[in-house]
Amino acid sequence: LLTIFPLVSFSQDLSMNGNDGSTNNQCSGTFIDHDPDTGFYTLNGTQVLTICSDEADMEPQVDFTTFTIIGGYSLTIYNGDSTAAPIIGTYTSNNSPGTVFPSASNLTGCLTFEYVGSGAGFPGANFGWEAEISCKEPCQEITPIVAEVSPSEMDGDTYVVPFGQPIIFNGDGDFEIAGDGATYHWDFGDGDQAEVENPTHNFNEVGDFTVTLTITGPNGCLSTVTTIEIEVE
Repeated sequence: LLTIFPLVSFSQDLSMNGNDGSTNNQCSGTFIDHDPDTGFYTLNGTQVLTICSDEADMEPQVDFTTFTIIGGYSLTIYNGDSTAAPIIGTYTSNNSPGTVFPSASNLTGCLTFEYVGSGAGFPGANFGWEAEISCKEPCQEITPIVAEVSPSEMDGDTYVVPFGQPIIFNGDGDFEIAGDGATYHWDFGDGDQAEVENPTHNFNEVGDFTVTLTITGPNGCLSTVTTIEIEVE
């Protein structure tokens, strides 16, 4: 008795066309939508394909270098090994996914692609996509923290700061692994931004502002954003 599972492990070009339902373990190659032999795609319905890593302790990264899908077609990318996973995004026309990879919460370390359309005989040279497959270290969980706002006083959950004076913001992060190489982005809610861990900012008008801190990990993994409320008086 021979049981065949839809599991493929290789490092060559991968076509969405004809691989419906397959799981592909690879860290290299070009991912395309059309038949590599004929240059056409004949999608009429839905095709689903999953990409995982073929290297231990690594996860796939898919970088879309070209992307043009005709009207009525769409590509949905899922953050996991099936279409039951959270959706990263749905893309059509010239709305390219860019570079996608599993998030820190993705325990499968895989990406699933669902291509939906109706039609036949469209040339892959003019429509569709090409993407480069590689692998990277997994994302880590990062929790951004605003450790201190000085000078300030607390009014409930709001930091009350003086108008027109330098305010020091101390940013920090709770890193699952390590924070070396992480970048910090602050949005002060008044049109100004900063790209350092501990910025100094002057609020030049009174009122209420929402300050946002985002930390990007060393592998380009975006953290959950944290916000604080500021009252300037």
